[in-house]
Amino acid sequence: MDWDGARRFFTAVMGSSALWGFLGVLTGGALTWWQASRTREAEQHQDRQYAAAALSARLQRFVLACADAAFDDGTVYGRPASEDSYSPQTPTPELTYAGIDIQWRSLPAAVVDDAFRFEIRVSDVATTLHGINEYDTPPYDLYMFERRKLYATLGIEAEELDAQIRAAVKMPGRKSPGSTWSRLKAELHSLELKEQKRNSSLDINLQQEAGSRPSATP
Repeated sequence: MDWDGARRFFTAVMGSSALWGFLGVLTGGALTWWQASRTREAEQHQDRQYAAAALSARLQRFVLACADAAFDDGTVYGRPASEDSYSPQTPTPELTYAGIDIQWRSLPAAVVDDAFRFEIRVSDVATTLHGINEYDTPPYDLYMFERRKLYATLGIEAEELDAQIRAAVKMPGRKSPGSTWSRLKAELHSLELKEQKRNSSLDINLQQEAGSRPSATP
C-alpha cells in the first residue's frame, strides 16, 4: 500500500474548502430539521392537551345535567308536579361537540371514535325516552323512572369517557374526581333494586291471575 500517496490524498481532502462547506450545509440542515421537529411536537402536544381539556369541560357539564335528571322524580315538595301526574323538573341533558374549536386529529383515533359514538348514544336515549313518554299514561311514573335510570347511566358513562380522554393524552385527573360519579352509581343501584322489586311483584301478580282463571272445559 502506498502510505505516502494515501497521506497526501487525506491532507488534500481535509484541506478542501468545498468539503467543509458541504459538511456545514449538511449540519445546518439537520439542525434546522431537528428544531422544526421539536417545534411541531410541542404544538401537537399543546393541541392534544387543549382538545382534551375542552372535551372534558363539555362532558362534565353533561354529567352535572345527568345528575340533576337522575335525582328528578317529577315531584314538587313530594307531590306530583302537575294535575296528579309526574313531569320533569329539570332540563333534558344534551351533549353536542358543535362549536368546540379543537384539532380533532391531534387526539388518538380511538378516543375520537368513542367520543362521537357517545354523542350518538345520548341522542338515541333521548329518542327512546320520547317514545316511552308518548305511550305512557298518567301519572307517567314509568317515563320518569326510565328517565332517571337512563340519565344516571349516561352520567356514569360520561365520567368514564372523560377519564379515558385524559389518560390518552397523559393529562392529570381532576382535583375532585368521582363525587358526582359516586352519587350516580349509588342512585342507579337504588333504581335497579326498585326495578327488580317491581318486576318481581308483577310476576307474582301474573302468576296469581293465571292460577285464579278457571280451567278450560274439555
